[in-house]
Order: sequence, then C-alpha cells, then structure tokens
Amino acid sequence: MTVSIDAAYYDPFLVFKNTLEDQFVKRIRINTLRWKFQPTDPVRTIDNVELNYVQDTKAENTFVHFIFVTCSSVDEYRSKVRPVIRQWLNNVKSIQPMSMYYIILYQNVSLISTTDKFLKTSLLTKIRTDFADDQLTIENAFKIKSTYSDSGVETEVWNSILNAVRLGLMDSISSKLRYFQSLDPPLLGLRKSADLFKQIGQYDDSLRCYHNLMRRLGIIDEGRDGFESYDYSSCLLSNRESPQLVSSPSKFQLKCYIFKEIQFILTEDSIKSSGIYMRNMASLTSSLLELVNSVYDCYKKSEFGIVMAQDFFANRRLQLLLEKKEDDVPDQLYELLGDLKLLERDQFINLGASKGYRMPGSMAEVGLSEKDDDYTVRDIELRALLSDDKTFKDHVLKITEEVIKLYSESQYKANTVDTVSTEMALMIYYGFHDYEASLEVLNNSFRYFKNSGWNIIAFNLLKVYIENLEKLKDKDDVVSYLLNSYLEMVSMGNKCELNRFTTLLNELVDPLSIENDELFDIKVDPHVCCGDKTDQYVINVKLASKLVDIEVDNAILYLENEDGDPVEFVIGTFILKNGQNQLKLSSKQLFCVDLKAVRLKVQIGQLELLANVSESIRLYQIQSYVNSDNQIVNNTLIDVRVPSLRRLNKDELLLSANVGDKGFNGCEFVFRKTDSDRLVPDAKYRLTNENGELVDFKILEDDDRIIFKVEQIVESHAKLWAFVPYFFPPDVSDIKLFIDFSFKFGDGYSRRIQKKLDTTLEIAVSVQDIFRSSKLFSNYTINSVMVENPVRIQQVNLSPLNEEGHTIVQTWLSPKNIVAYIDQGSTFFYRLEELKDESLDLIIDYDDLHSEIVESLNQCYYSYLASLKSPLLMYFHLVSTMIFEKLTFKLNLYGLNGEMELIDYDISNFMETLKQVNFRDLPALIESITSLLSQFTEETKELCDSVLNGARRTLVINVTLPVVNVVDTVEFKFEKQLQYLVCEPINMMLSFDVFVVQFADKSKKKVRFKTESDKPKQISLKLGFTDYEQNWLIAGCKDFTAQFNLDGRQAGHKARRILECKLTLIPLRVGKLELPKVEIQNLTDYKVEMELDYKNSSESLLVVSELNKVVQSF
Repeated sequence: MTVSIDAAYYDPFLVFKNTLEDQFVKRIRINTLRWKFQPTDPVRTIDNVELNYVQDTKAENTFVHFIFVTCSSVDEYRSKVRPVIRQWLNNVKSIQPMSMYYIILYQNVSLISTTDKFLKTSLLTKIRTDFADDQLTIENAFKIKSTYSDSGVETEVWNSILNAVRLGLMDSISSKLRYFQSLDPPLLGLRKSADLFKQIGQYDDSLRCYHNLMRRLGIIDEGRDGFESYDYSSCLLSNRESPQLVSSPSKFQLKCYIFKEIQFILTEDSIKSSGIYMRNMASLTSSLLELVNSVYDCYKKSEFGIVMAQDFFANRRLQLLLEKKEDDVPDQLYELLGDLKLLERDQFINLGASKGYRMPGSMAEVGLSEKDDDYTVRDIELRALLSDDKTFKDHVLKITEEVIKLYSESQYKANTVDTVSTEMALMIYYGFHDYEASLEVLNNSFRYFKNSGWNIIAFNLLKVYIENLEKLKDKDDVVSYLLNSYLEMVSMGNKCELNRFTTLLNELVDPLSIENDELFDIKVDPHVCCGDKTDQYVINVKLASKLVDIEVDNAILYLENEDGDPVEFVIGTFILKNGQNQLKLSSKQLFCVDLKAVRLKVQIGQLELLANVSESIRLYQIQSYVNSDNQIVNNTLIDVRVPSLRRLNKDELLLSANVGDKGFNGCEFVFRKTDSDRLVPDAKYRLTNENGELVDFKILEDDDRIIFKVEQIVESHAKLWAFVPYFFPPDVSDIKLFIDFSFKFGDGYSRRIQKKLDTTLEIAVSVQDIFRSSKLFSNYTINSVMVENPVRIQQVNLSPLNEEGHTIVQTWLSPKNIVAYIDQGSTFFYRLEELKDESLDLIIDYDDLHSEIVESLNQCYYSYLASLKSPLLMYFHLVSTMIFEKLTFKLNLYGLNGEMELIDYDISNFMETLKQVNFRDLPALIESITSLLSQFTEETKELCDSVLNGARRTLVINVTLPVVNVVDTVEFKFEKQLQYLVCEPINMMLSFDVFVVQFADKSKKKVRFKTESDKPKQISLKLGFTDYEQNWLIAGCKDFTAQFNLDGRQAGHKARRILECKLTLIPLRVGKLELPKVEIQNLTDYKVEMELDYKNSSESLLVVSELNKVVQSF
C-alpha cells in the first residue's frame, strides 16, 4: 500500500515548477518510515511514502512545507529573496499544528559571477544564518546546483535532503498528535487523531481511535442530535464516496462519519487474506450494531436499521462466504451476523406497526411511544415489503429463517436457535392458522428445501419468488433470474407455457448459461455407428424434454476420458419437442478409449441449457459400413504397431493411416511422448506410402509431441506409414509399451487411439559356423519362443547388404512354409565362399500360427459380410480386433495337419465387447460369428497366399562374418580297415594344407590384415599332437614346423600344401580309439586369424586284441 502525504510548497521564482519538480518526485521517495510517538510506544512502520506536492493551502493535512528560491548574487539575495522567505516563514509558523519547513536554494552555476565565486560566505550560509531556529534539530536549508562536476557530490546533496525530509515527517506527525491531544473538546482531538492515523496508513491506531470515539459519543437523543433531519443514505456500505464532514456536525452525523471511516479502513485491510476479511467483517458488524442501537426508538430508526442491515448483507463477498460455509469461519462472525439479522427482523416488525401490521407470536417489542402512525417509508424496496399484511408476514418469516441459519453455524448459540425456532413456529401458527401452509414457508429458501428433499415446499416457494421477481423487471439481471427460476419450476413439474417462456427468451440480452439436471431426461445409446457421410461417427441420444416444442440452434454431447480430454458430438438446428426426442449427434472426432458422457448442452438463442450426464461409452473405429443407398463405405482407419519388416536392434514404431473413400488435403500424425526416454536421440523419421516411396513431410517437435505434418493432397484408399525409431523393452521383461497416437486430416477430422503394444519377437535364431577348406558353412536354426504359438517359416534368405558384395552364398533348395516349434526348430544351411563382405543380411519371412488363423478368419468374414452388404459390416473391425484375436486354438494340431480346433470357446467370454453392439444387431452378429467358426473348425484349410501375405512378418538380422585370414587343413591318410590289432603299427601319411582367404581391395578399408608395412613375408606354423599319450604311441617326429609365403597367391585361389610326411601310430589299448588331436601354433609375432579344418576330427579306430580278432571271409 502506498501512503500519500501532502507536502505544501511555495514557488515564487518558479524554480520548482520549471526545474526541480521532476527530480523531487523521482528522488524524494521513502520506502520505509519507522516512527514512534512516545518513547514507550512500539515502533510503527509506514511503507511506500510518497509526497503529494500541493500549493500551501491545506494547513492540517500538510506535513512538510517547502519554499524554492534562486539568486546569483548577495545583492539579489538581500533585495529579493530574503524578504520573501521571511514573509513565507511567518505564515508557516502561524499555522497550527506547526509542520516542518525547508528552504531550497537553487543555484544556476552559469549565472554566478567570478566575484561571487570567491565570496567567503556563501548564499546557503547566509540563509542558514538569517533563518536559524533554535527549536529545530534538523537541517532545513539546502542548496541544489544546476550542474555538478562530481556525481558523488550531487548524490550526497539529494541524500541529505531525503534524510532531512524523513526526520521532518516523523517530527511533524508527532507534533500534530501532540496538538490534537491538547484540543478542547477532547472528542475533536480524538477524531483528528483518528483521521491522522488513517492518513498515514496506521489503520490499527485509527480504528482504535474511531471505536473509542464511537463509544464516547453515546446514544442519539430525540430532537437534539440531528437524527430526524439527516439523510443516512450516505453512510450505506454500498456508497463508495468518501465521507465529508461539515464544519459543525451533529452527533448523528459524526457517528455516521465515524462508521464510514471504519468501513473504509476495514475494507481496505480485507484484501490481504480471507482470514483478515472475516475478522474485519466481525468488527464492522459490531460497529453497525452499535450505531443502530445508539439511536432512540422511532419508525425512522427502524427503517434506518433495516436498510443498513440489508445493505450490509448485500455484500457479494460476504454472500459467497456464507454460501460456501467454510470450516475456518469463526463462530463470533456468525453470532454477530445473526445479531444483525435479528435486529433487522425486529425493526421490520416495529416498522410494520406504522402500517397497522402485527405479527402474532413474535416476541419482538413494538415501541409504544411513537406518535406518528402515518410515517412514510422512504426506501422503495422496503415499501414493497410493507404493501400488504401477507407480504409483511412472509418477509418476517424469511428474515427469521435467515436468523436461524446464521445462529446455527455457531456452536455457542444452540439455545438461541431453539428460542428463535420456537418463535418462528408460533408466528406461523398464530399468523396463518394453517400448518401445511406454515410448513411451506418454514425455511424461506428454495435451495435449502430442494436440497433437503422437501420438493412440495420448495415448489410453492419458487412460485412466490417468481411472482416477486416479475414486479422488478426494470432492474438489471432480473430477466436471467426469472428465466432460471421459471425453468426450475418447470423442472419440478409445472407445465411450461410457450408464451411465457419465449417472452423471457426474447428479453434476454446477454448470453445466459443455466445448469439444470431436471429439465431433461437423457439416455445416451452407448453404441456408436456411422451416418451417410464418410468418416463421421454418430451417437443416438434419447432426450425427454419438459419444455414446450421449440426450435433449438444446436445440441452438443460432451464426452471425456479419464484425463479430461474432450470429444464432442453435435447436431444442428432441430425442433425440440415436449416429451421424447430421438437425436442423432455426429462427430468428426474419434477417441478409441473408454469415455464417459459428462454433459449435454442445448443452445436456444442466448440461452444455454446444461445437463449433467454420467454414462460410459466405448468408441471404436468402423472400417466399413453399408450406407442408406446400400453402398459400402470405407472410413479412414489408423493403427500403431511394430512394422511387419523389423530389423534386429533397430526397432521402430509404425503409425499407419489407411485412407477411406474420401481423400483430403493435408494431414498430421501426432505421436505423444508417453515415455520419452525410449525415443532414439537424433533419430531420422520416415513417412512412406504403401509402396515404400517416401512422402514429403515436416517434423514439428516439442516436449510432449512429435508431429508428422503432410501438406499435400492425399488420395482416397492411400496408405501412409510414419516410422518412429524407438527403444523396445527386452523380450524377457514382459513389458508392454503404452502408445498414444492421433491422426488429424481434412476439415477438422481426427482419430486417436491409445494402445498397449507387445513388442516381443516370436522367433529365436541361433547360428553355428564351421570352416571346411576355403569355405564357411553356416547352420541357422529358427525356433518359436512360445510353447503355445508355433511359427511358420515362410522363407529364409542370406544375402549381401548391397549389390557390391562379393561373398558367394550357396544353399540347397530351401524348404518353405515349414512350422517351427519351441523345442523343434527349422534348420537352414549355407555355404559361403570368398568372404569379401564384413556382414550379410539374414532375412526371415515368417508368421505365427495364431495370426495366420486370425487373418484367415478376417478375410473370410469380411468377404462374407461385404458380399451380402450386411449391416453387420460396421462391426467387422470390432470383431476382428476384440474377438478373433483373442480366440485360442490347438495350434500344434493346426501346424501338423491344418485343422482349426477352438479351445474353450464361449461367446459369453466376450460380453464386454458385445456391449458395444446395438442390441438389435446382437443376435445376428453372434450367429454370424458362430457360423463362421463352425465352418472353419469343420474344414481343413489349405495354405493361401493372401493369408500368408497378410500375416507375414519379416525379421532382418545383420550377421557379421567371422574374421579369418588362414584356413589350415590337416588330414591323416591311411588304409581303412574294419579293425586293428593292439600294439600293431598303423602306417599313415600326414598332410598339412594352407588356404589364404581373399580380401577386398585395400582402398575400401575392409582388409582384415594389419597394415602392409607390418605384415611379414613369411609365416611359420608349428603342428603338434595333443591328448594321445593314453591311447597312442607315435613313431617318428611329433612336432612339425612349416613356413608359407604370405604374399604368394596360388592361381585359382587353391590351398597350398606346406607339409606332407609319413607317421606310424601304434594303438596302446583296445576299444574305439579317437585319433590324436591336432594343434597348430603361429610362431611369428604377427597375428593371424586361423581356422583349423581337421579332416579326421572325432574319427575313431576299432582296436582289438589277437583273441578277439574277427575273421571275415568272402
């Protein structure tokens, strides 16, 4: 809060106006002023003090005085300036209470003569000497130059002035308070002190003085305190004008002035917090009660008290506080408000006596000393309440009811509540003599009765309320209240009158929104369908209306998911009939999740009727349907899945859109980042058509979404595929990805799906590599990863990554469409020569048997429905995704002989899905599904290319070829016999061949040797035998060393023999003895990657004794 304090100034030489005003406003600002009046008083803080510079006219409201002078010489000072200052100072000191004053000398440096610059006594010193005041403890004369050579000096001058003003303000405030306390009469000083505290923002001190003054003024007596002639409308709370006090106020005028000041302070202070507001409202209520009760009893006092109380309760912030019934509202506030409302009730009963009205049963005392029984009520609304005896009594009951409500909120007023309730019962009994009628007005609050379930009473009270409102049509906003109340009455069963309703509608100027759940009985058909327009979905709504037949501009049904995301179904202009209405609301939006219909809006001109709805709806995509012209219409369909072509460790999500019969200009794929950590950093996104051709698009990305924006025309029946690189969870984790994806297209059309995606691979691949001579033999085994779902390996291919690859890949005629199980895989064998590629692509086309059966079901079911142009075609996508995909089959049996046998099939297991089907179509749909499944299970299906193509998935694995420089071939050659005698020598020939593997050109940087400078010309190899001592005795050399030239290449890339020698092996034991194992070591420091092709690996000879020798004769 800013405190504005008046500072009077005298500017005879126009120094302030022309030169210094802006600088004073800018520089003389006090952020915090700490001051205390008496030494024992606490320190008071005045924040944000601003000086309001005014002409020297308001004596009491002025806290400091300034005079601004200027001169360039001593002579000019003596002749012109000093007399002016002396005269001004005499005037300032004559004003009581005296305030601090300051003399500001402005010196234009350019006008000072050279002589004056060397004067021993400056002009400022002369001013301080001439006008020295022994009573001042603050420096009050300052000089400001037009220019300063040193900015530090300038700052110091202004800081000195600011500090002096700060001290002067504190001195002036204290001086004023001392003066006011010395005034006679003391009440005048108390009022002026209160005004002073308010002016400097010390509201607590000001309130203390005003409350003290209010109490000390005492009661208002008849005939001498000015109540009879005073217009009290100026002291109403709703009157925001500042109170003005005449020079000789009456006691009542002074009390009204004090009350308005109290109201102003409490209102200003209440903006800080709700707690302060409640505390201040309690204080203001107490002050109002004190003001009204201080007046002597008379009819005018009654009217004064009623009008003041009504004005007090009309405060909107107070009404909201009472309506919400917050727990933190103090009991004291409810008690004081109840006292004020009770005072209003008693004064209204007393005022009714002026019209001859009495309220039997009331315990309120009616003044008997009133002489003027013809008193004229001035307030218009109050006059209406006194227009007849019934209105008078109704209003008394209403106020009494409000008294009870307020007292009931305080735990300390239970007895008072009982007393007032008893009084109300007595008033109803004696005043109306009709218990039922008295019950109808027992609590004159429509909302209270209605919420309590007392509808009969609420209905009758509402009719009275409407009649009262119709008398006030010239007031603002009454039409809206009337219309709202009239619709409440209609919703409670009263017949809606067309003329009355349309008249109120025509009088409605501004838009009005009314929420009423009783006007309409709404039943939303949970079954979505399609209209005659492509890509528009329809929901049927049964609407029972209590209104008369009337034209409606539009109606909107709002649906929301659990996150509050909205979907709107709309119908345009139609005639809303009294009674039942069948509405078809359509939408271009589709959100395929569980939704809840939450609200229906009916727009009639400026009137907006809202009704709450609570019905669950599941929207789903409709792929095709038969329209009213018996034509099949295809809608745009979206999906998110793992691409059918999947590269191992380079996973992507596929966002697909299959365009229906209606093309469009531009579209957007909107991918929501539900798990942003799984997005591949710096990924390259792709958008293609069904042929794999790239489509131009723009990427728009923020923290929450990735948007593929296409700005070209998209033809009907086109397919768009957006690829999002993504990190899939490990297959063993059993985690499903939550994907949220929407597709916006055309003129406001949109589709959105949320899906939990299973990214598990259905196959496992293992490989075994074996070198034989110069060739690599790779054996790939492919298995299913699930026991219950075998896979069909449609085709396998191993090929180079590009056409430049030179590796020769050979295989036999690979089998196709063979079934692989988890424990019985399919093997694919390849022979590789001239390994000039670093890696090859293993391409596996496969499908799982469950998907294969589902694809077959889908194709047959769609063809069947489409051929008949059946209305059931609209449920095809629902049945396919929610029923067929969840069926279980004996897949092992199907894999063996093609028989489809269901496991535990029961259509009742899919009732949650079938709830989305219109009950009229449900029997036919169940029959069509059952018939199809029966037909399938009775027949053995042949493999169909369309089914295999539809279910096909492709896995591409980048296979790294082993790094081999040399293949060593070792072989024992000997005469083969059926058996050999123990300890008899066996003559053998040992051969050792070396094949150097060819590599790509060195320029391609694929050579697997080290650089040419490191490679030696020859390589020495050592051949030895291991693990033979227990079985064999080797006669002759056991370790061989051979060299071969690394640079030499034989023609035709054939193996080179580097060793051939004779050996004799003597078996030492009987039995099947495995030939000695061979070990080859590189004796050079140069590393060579070698593979051993041991021709006799795992070869065994049968060795027998002489006794066990078997003789065979032929």
